[in-house]
Amino acid sequence: MLTFTKRSQGIALVAALGLMAVGSAVMLLLFMRTMDEIQHGRDDTAIVQTLLVAHGGARLGVALLQADVKNELDVIVGQESDPVGAWSFGDSHIDAEAPTPASVASDLRRVADRLQSRIDAFVCGEHSLGDSTVLTLRIHVTETACGQPLPRDTRLGDGHFVSGKRRELGGSQTYALPFVMVADGYIGEFRRRVVTQGQYQFVVGRQSFARYALFTDVHQSAGAGGRIWFTSDTLFDGPVHTNGNFNFYGRPWFGGYVSSAGVNNEGRQGAVAYDGSSDGSFRTADQLEPGGNSPNMDAGNNPRFTNRPQFTGGVDWRSEDLPLPDNAFNQRQLAGENGILITQCIRDLQIFAADANGNPVAPGEPSVYQYVRAEVRNSSSNCSSNSNWSTVTWRISESGRLERLQTGPINSWHVETESFNGLIYADDYVERLRGAGRVNSNDPMSARPALAAFSQITIVPARGARITSDLVYEDQPCEGHLHRDGNGNVVRAECPNQNAKNVLGIFAPSGDVLIGNATGNNDFNAPRDVRIQASLMTSQGIVAVENFREGNPRGAVQLLGGIIEREYGAFGTFNPADGSPSSGYNRQFTFDPRLGRGLTPPYFPTIDLDGAKQTFTFTFGHREQVF
Repeated sequence: MLTFTKRSQGIALVAALGLMAVGSAVMLLLFMRTMDEIQHGRDDTAIVQTLLVAHGGARLGVALLQADVKNELDVIVGQESDPVGAWSFGDSHIDAEAPTPASVASDLRRVADRLQSRIDAFVCGEHSLGDSTVLTLRIHVTETACGQPLPRDTRLGDGHFVSGKRRELGGSQTYALPFVMVADGYIGEFRRRVVTQGQYQFVVGRQSFARYALFTDVHQSAGAGGRIWFTSDTLFDGPVHTNGNFNFYGRPWFGGYVSSAGVNNEGRQGAVAYDGSSDGSFRTADQLEPGGNSPNMDAGNNPRFTNRPQFTGGVDWRSEDLPLPDNAFNQRQLAGENGILITQCIRDLQIFAADANGNPVAPGEPSVYQYVRAEVRNSSSNCSSNSNWSTVTWRISESGRLERLQTGPINSWHVETESFNGLIYADDYVERLRGAGRVNSNDPMSARPALAAFSQITIVPARGARITSDLVYEDQPCEGHLHRDGNGNVVRAECPNQNAKNVLGIFAPSGDVLIGNATGNNDFNAPRDVRIQASLMTSQGIVAVENFREGNPRGAVQLLGGIIEREYGAFGTFNPADGSPSSGYNRQFTFDPRLGRGLTPPYFPTIDLDGAKQTFTFTFGHREQVF
C-alpha cells in the first residue's frame, strides 16, 4: 500500500511538471504572438502613415499647379506664345479650325522645358515633416524632374491643343501639358509612393489691334474736336471700332464688322445722323437696332439728308470699351533681348529687302536679307546738331540670324542673336522712316520692297515718327484697291496671296505717326501717291498727313493694312463746291485680309496680352507602390 502511494505521488509530480512545461510553452507562444502582433501593428501604422504622407504630397502638387506654378506658367506663356500667328501655340493653314498637332507639340515642348526648371525649384529635395517623417515630391512635365527619370511603365504624352478659336475670331484657346506626379512618404525604413497622371490645361486668349481697319478711342477730329462724318465716299472693308460714337452722312459702306461702345463723345450708346447742322441728330441704340445692317438715319422729312450706312459685316451699338495701351515697356524690353534697341538720337531709319551683297532689290527680284539701317548720335544732349552722326547697319537672314556690321579696315558681320524677334525700338522721335525708294520716282508701283518676303517686323518709335517714302512688301498679298466703279458699286481689292508671310507694324506709344508733307525739306516729304503697307497705331496721338492744309494735292495714301489711333487724324482738305482735293492726300485704304485671319506684326499691342489666364488640373487616377 505504501509503495503504491509513493508511486502515485511520483506520477503526479511528473504530470505537474509536464503541465507546467506545456503552460510555459503556451505562455511563451502567446507572448511571442502578442509581440509579433504589436510589431505588425506598428508596421501597419507606419504603412498607413507613409501612404497618407504620399497622398498628401500628391494633393500638395495639385495645389502648387494651381498657384505658384500657374504664376510661372503665365510668364512663360507670354514669352513663348506666337506673337504673329492665329494660334498662341502651333500653326495651321489659313482658315483652319485648329493648329496641327505636331506644331503644337513642338511649341509646347519649349514651354514644358522652361516650366520644368521652375517646378523643380519649388518641389525638389526632401521635406521633413517631423518625427522622422519625410516627403519627397516631383512633378514631371518633361522626361526628367529633380534629376530623376519617369517611373517605370510610365510615359508622358505630347502637349496638345484642346479647344478654342483663331485669334481673329475672338475667344480663348485652351492647351494641355501632360504631367506625372511622384510623391514618396518615408518613416524610417518604411516608404510608400503614389504616382498620379493627368493633364495640366491652361487658357490663353488675346486679340491684336492689327485686326482693325480703323480704330478710334475718341471719334473726333484731332485738335479741333469737331465731328468726323462718314460719308458716301467712305469705304472700309475690315473691322471698324470706336470707343465713342460714329457720325453718318449719306451712304458710307463697311465690309467688315462695325462696333461702337458709346463711352466717349456722346457718352451714350448710339450714333449721330447728319441733319444739316454741325451737331447732327443723335439716334440711340434702341432706335438703330431695328434697322439691322442698314438702319434708316434720315433727317426727318428732309429729302436732302438721306442717311443709310451699309454694314454688310454686321454692327454692334453696345460694344464694350477697348482701352488703348498706355506704353510699350514690354516691347522695349524684348527689343533689348533679341531685337534691335536704339537708345541714341536717331534721325533716319531705313528698312529694305536686299540681295546677298546688300543691294536693295527691285520689285519682282528675290531677296536674301532684310536690312535695317539707322543714322544715330551717341550723345543725346543735342539731337538737333548736324555733326557727329554715324550709320549703324543690321541684316536679318530668313533663319532669324541678326547681324550687325562692324566697320573697319575690313568690314565684318557680328552675330547679335540667332533668333531675331521682329522688334525695332527707338527711344527718340524718328525724323525719317523710309524704305529704299522707287526705281522710277513718278511710278508708285516701282517702289522697292521695304520688307523681305520672310520678314515680320514691328517698329516702335517711342515718341512718334514721320514716314517719308513708300513702305511695301516684297511678297504682295493683294492687287488693286477698294473703290467704287462708275456705277457706284463697291469694288474690293483682289487678295489671292493670303499665305504671304511678310507683315509690318508701326506703333508709337506717344506722339504721332505722320506722313511727311509740305515740310519745306524734300527729304521729309513722302512721294505722290505714297504706298504704305502696314498697321499704323498710336496710343496717345494720331495717324495723319503732316501740314495737311498746306501745299498742293499729293494724290492718295494707298494704305494696305489698318489705322489705330486715339483721335481721327486728317489727311487733306477738299473744295466744298465740287469735292476736288485742295491739299494733302486722299485716303485710298484697303484692309489687309490676312490681319483679319490671325496674321499679326510681332508683339503688336493686343487687346488682351497672352498669358495663362486660367489653369485646370485633371487627374486620371493614382497608383500606389510599395518599396
